Amino acid sequence: EEVKNRIEDYAHKILKKKDFVRKVEYSLEIMPEDISWQTYEELERFEPFGEANREPVFLLRGANVVKIEKVGNGSGHLRFFLNVGGKKFKAMGFRMGDKFEEVKQGDNIDVLFAFAIDEWNGNRELMLRLMDFRKSE
Repeated sequence: EEVKNRIEDYAHKILKKKDFVRKVEYSLEIMPEDISWQTYEELERFEPFGEANREPVFLLRGANVVKIEKVGNGSGHLRFFLNVGGKKFKAMGFRMGDKFEEVKQGDNIDVLFAFAIDEWNGNRELMLRLMDFRKSE
């Protein structure tokens, strides 16, 4: 019991709130001009992705939220329309519907994403598949 109490006392002295914030690793911070079909096709050459070959995750800072909406069965997903430096992107946050209240139209956000393809009704477009997002600092 004494060892437990000493460890807890020590932890309370040295640990801060930020020590308990979840950290997400990413492969590279990407610039808007690098979000392209060419980049997507280059990344395809490294497939298949899996445990021993992780899919690259990118950080994009300062994306302006043009529109955000809940979509999907039970509104469990978020669809974003983002503008970064004049480039427009569609982004999907699967199973992120509960984070809808965290951001609104006009906010600037930082996003972690992987490249994805949105194919529907014969149309094919490059999309950002969100892993996480937060308001830009």
